[in-house]
Amino acid sequence: MAIITYATIRQSTRVIEHNSYHYINLALNQTDQNLQRILQVAHDTTNKAINNKLLQKTLIESKRNGAMDPLTFSSIRDSLNTAFVDTNVISYMELHSLTAETVSSGICFQTIMRDAMRRGSETLQGATYWSITEDQLCQISTPYTLTGTRAVVNLLNPNEILGYLTYTINLNFLTDILHRDKDSSSTVMMLISENGEPIMNHLSEEDHTHMKALFTSHPSIYDELRKRHSYNDQGYLFTSYEDVYTHWLLVAITPQLELTRGLNEIYITSLWVGGGLIVATIIFSTLFASFLTKPLRDIISKMKLVAFGNFKVKVEPQRYFNQESEQLALHFTYMVENFRYLVQEVYEKQDLERKATLRALQAQVNPHFLYNTLDNIFWGLESEGGSKTSQVILDLSQMLRYALNPNSSMTTLEEELWHIKRYISIIQYRYPGRFQTHIHVPEELLCCQIPRLLIQPIVENAITYGIEPKKSAKELRIEATESQGIVTLTISDDGAGIPEEKLKVLLKKRRATGEQQSDKGLGILNVHERLALHYGDTFGVQISSEVGVGTQITMKFPSLIHKGDEATG
Repeated sequence: MAIITYATIRQSTRVIEHNSYHYINLALNQTDQNLQRILQVAHDTTNKAINNKLLQKTLIESKRNGAMDPLTFSSIRDSLNTAFVDTNVISYMELHSLTAETVSSGICFQTIMRDAMRRGSETLQGATYWSITEDQLCQISTPYTLTGTRAVVNLLNPNEILGYLTYTINLNFLTDILHRDKDSSSTVMMLISENGEPIMNHLSEEDHTHMKALFTSHPSIYDELRKRHSYNDQGYLFTSYEDVYTHWLLVAITPQLELTRGLNEIYITSLWVGGGLIVATIIFSTLFASFLTKPLRDIISKMKLVAFGNFKVKVEPQRYFNQESEQLALHFTYMVENFRYLVQEVYEKQDLERKATLRALQAQVNPHFLYNTLDNIFWGLESEGGSKTSQVILDLSQMLRYALNPNSSMTTLEEELWHIKRYISIIQYRYPGRFQTHIHVPEELLCCQIPRLLIQPIVENAITYGIEPKKSAKELRIEATESQGIVTLTISDDGAGIPEEKLKVLLKKRRATGEQQSDKGLGILNVHERLALHYGDTFGVQISSEVGVGTQITMKFPSLIHKGDEATG
């Protein structure tokens, strides 16, 4: 706004100066025409005087005789008075013969002719030589005198000079012209002679002194006006017009402040308008920004509630001013929903782990008492010769010791398979020769870390729900392979298989609903959730089964190697 205001005022100033120069120039042209009419009157009046036959004859005889006849002296004076009696342009005339005799019009008792005037007029072949002097001549009240000097040329011989006619111009005529033709009260209009002297008779004494000092301190002004007729300096606009008759310069001097006085009001008004616009813009921008950021502030307040654990926060769907706010609100709602789901899932896993720990603690009620009791039964049977029964009790005691070990929840695949072999040994004691067990696990995978009691629930389910119901079932296989850091452990049987409707519910996660669930399939579900809890949701249990053919259960987990081994997973 400031730049636009400055550029506008600057351009307006230039336009005003240009237009002012145009109109001032027209005024100067009119003034020059008025001046030429006055000077033409002076020229005609002096022609009438110098072409007078008596004057011509007197000057010729004075040149021939060396003196002017005293009898004709009075006649010459009367002739001079008669020459300008009908005009007020010339205020005084005096005639100088070549014999240094002077005839005046009788109102001045002081000779105004100067040698410079005489020499100047001799070069103009009868034309007027103008001069200005600040001497108080002939009791004239003006601070200077404008005089014209013409050489009196012999009418019969134009190359012969008979004398000189000097006259003064009534400056009141010039004053009236300059004062009347100027375009405003602040404009100073003046004449500058051909030799650069200012004629300022219409000014007050104070203005006269000021203008003279201005031209004296800046002598280049006159030269600039001669060349360009327009000049800006010292806060003034100078405009000039050259008179074709006298070669004087008519100069109009106008203060630039006067030209741009109205622009100052425009400038102040523009500042007020600009300031008002700036304030209005700030207020509008603030309100508009507040309107745009209101959805963001609402969402941020909801984020703070989420940060303090309130996951029930929800941003109501609504139509915002911009699409970005709508997208942000929508994705924030999705994010809170995902947070709520993740927190619920973590809570459920923690609850599952807590319940499993509780069950483990309940199962560990006085375990040493159970160990000691089984040991006593074992040694009693040994002493009585019951070797098979004592071996079963020993296997059971070792299984309980392994299962109830409180030191760690992790074990190696080798120890877990040892535990499975003890379990199968006990089952074979109950069903001798009922089925065959084949375990194929590469030696390099025996050191892999897995959760304790991970395989037994699967093997137990395979025997209880697969092999036992089908009399023709003969085989239980445990196999392990490794690929790209993932171990795949497969437990398969040729038993009864699982109906399709039961398969759909086996791997469903238990929710904290408080509902009682059956124990059927709980072992497989427990193994699945333990794997997911330890390694993430990408790991777990997969079931493939066909009724009457058999069941294959696959577990996947990372091939993490026991810390005591040098190999890494």
